[in-house]
Formats: sequence, C-alpha cells, structure tokens
Amino acid sequence: MNNTKNKVVILELTTENTTQCTQLLKDNGYQVEVQSRAYAPASIPVGKYSNVIEIDLNITKSIKKNKDNILVQDTCRYLKNNIYNKLILNDIASFMGSNRSKLAATFKRVLGVGVFEWLRKQRMLKAKSLLIHSDLSIQEIGFEVGYENSANFSSVYKKQFGFSPRQQRNLSKVEVITHSKVFHT
Repeated sequence: MNNTKNKVVILELTTENTTQCTQLLKDNGYQVEVQSRAYAPASIPVGKYSNVIEIDLNITKSIKKNKDNILVQDTCRYLKNNIYNKLILNDIASFMGSNRSKLAATFKRVLGVGVFEWLRKQRMLKAKSLLIHSDLSIQEIGFEVGYENSANFSSVYKKQFGFSPRQQRNLSKVEVITHSKVFHT
C-alpha cells in the first residue's frame, strides 16, 4: 500500500505524448501505468474524483529559445510566484518589460490560452492540491490562491472541476479499491 503514492495512472494520452510523459514521470521516480479511458475501471468516473490529478506539463509543444517563448516562460514563473496576489495585466506586462497587447497576444499564441485563463487554471490546480493535502480551511485556501471572497473561490472551483471545494475535501478522504489496484482519492 505504501507504494501507491508513487504510482501514477495516466488516462487518455495521445500516442505522441505518451512516451514523453511516461519517461518524465519514470525519471522522477514514479511507477507509471497507461490506460485508455475506455479501459479505466468502471467504478471510477474519470474527471469526477481526485484520483486523477492533471499535471500541467505542457510537454506536447516543444519550446524553442526565442524572445516570445522566453517572455511567456518568465511570465508564467512570475504568475506562479504571485498566485495569491490580485494581478492586473498592465502591471504584469510592465514588470515583464512588455506592453499589455504584446504580452496578451504572445501568451495566447505560445500557450493557446489567455494570461488570466492560464492563471485561473494554475490557481485551481494549487487549490485542489491544498484541499487534498493540507488541513487549511476552504477560506484560507481561497486566500492562498488569490481569492478574497470564499464564495467566489467556491464558485470558480466548482466551475473548473464540477464539484465544490467541500465535496473535494470529503472525496480526498476516500480510498477506492478496484481490480486489485488502489487509487487514493
């Protein structure tokens, strides 16, 4: 049972990124099992429980060292370091030595999403991790990821994952055993 925390089950990967993702996880000490959604255990509704945590590695795009990609990488780093702050696009662009329009267009072109859409997803992934692995209150977690109002945080969380932070916390205390595999939720 102790090894289950080091096991990652990957669901629904495309052929071109299965090898990269699997190798990256193995290099970092994880036991990796790849299953298609069609073969996922029926007792685990994919996307409904926290047994599958999305890792936003963005390894399907090769990132070349050009000015635009460096700007986006630096911006992502800045946003992650300031995830709990109220951020304004003009201020972010200024800090990055760019302007609002160029930063927004470059971010969208390189990552395929807007700056604040990317930031919201990162905030929700961090919130999910905190809900599962910490004893912080839901309100404290909301503050940790930049939401001053816990109702706003709960509503955004529910929109992202399909259930409330409280439901997430309750689900994280459940173990699902199926086909002699243990998935910690």
